Amino acid sequence: MSATSMEVKASVGLANSLSNVFKLADVTGLCWVRYTGPTSSTLEAPQDDPVLKTYAQLLSEGYACAWRRLSPSTDGQTGEAKDLWLFYFTDQPDLSTKLTAGLEEAERGNWKEEMTKESTTMLYRALHNLIERSLLSENFLPLGKWFARPDSSVATDGSSRGCFLCSFSFFVHAHLYVCASVDMRAGPALQPLLPSHVSQALASSTGLQVILSPSGLNAVMTGHSYSLSDSGIDKILEEWKLFFPRRFSADSSLGLPAAIEVVIGGVRMRYPSQFVLVYHGEDSLPTPPPSPLNQGEVEDTVHEVWEATRGGDTEL
Repeated sequence: MSATSMEVKASVGLANSLSNVFKLADVTGLCWVRYTGPTSSTLEAPQDDPVLKTYAQLLSEGYACAWRRLSPSTDGQTGEAKDLWLFYFTDQPDLSTKLTAGLEEAERGNWKEEMTKESTTMLYRALHNLIERSLLSENFLPLGKWFARPDSSVATDGSSRGCFLCSFSFFVHAHLYVCASVDMRAGPALQPLLPSHVSQALASSTGLQVILSPSGLNAVMTGHSYSLSDSGIDKILEEWKLFFPRRFSADSSLGLPAAIEVVIGGVRMRYPSQFVLVYHGEDSLPTPPPSPLNQGEVEDTVHEVWEATRGGDTEL
């Protein structure tokens, strides 16, 4: 089958289907480059890691990129190494002022060659990172595979309207299009952390159940809080801002302390208050309900996300 006939068949197959699948871009012209960082046997601060520092810089400027850890068996060395993947179309951008010292180019590839499972997986991660970057500025927070938009409003009877959940899966259709499958649902009654929650936890002998972003893990908030002037808090927040700058710039913090104390798995942690959610009326985060939102809400939201992220048309 010729490339032209494949394209026509793929276009008809998607364009005439009413679904939650959206074309993001053509594969034609897709290229990538992989960089490796130095192997380290010690846990470095993100600002000191060449891979993480470059990744944060590129992502903040809208580049499609992703990083991963390499096990010692992968490179035959002792300690942990990381690599960084950058995806682009046709012409590689000038990165001379963006790459941190210590990175080395390890591999190049393009759509004309066979896309390996490795390069495809990293492409999907890079797309997910772009979506996360956009959603953070719209008051969404990642919770494991889901993105949640909590609702701080409470009805007169004490109930909450719940929150909005979405997740994304990616695939290459007919070797021509990069597509996204979107799952959007009405989720449980999650609220952003409020000063009243901190006071409630401090007054309770057992603390308050909370959910932590981006992992989605349950934890207990003790009520102890920290300001920027407390020792080490500014360093903790700077590390978070490296990867979530839009979250910090979009949120007014609602009068919250800079960080609060949470206990997870018996370990006490100082955690940024902007990444803590409270489940209204229950002690834990339940499984999202099986019923998705209607097609119109799905389509409107996805188009808003991709227009902000890609700056292009998402219509098939």
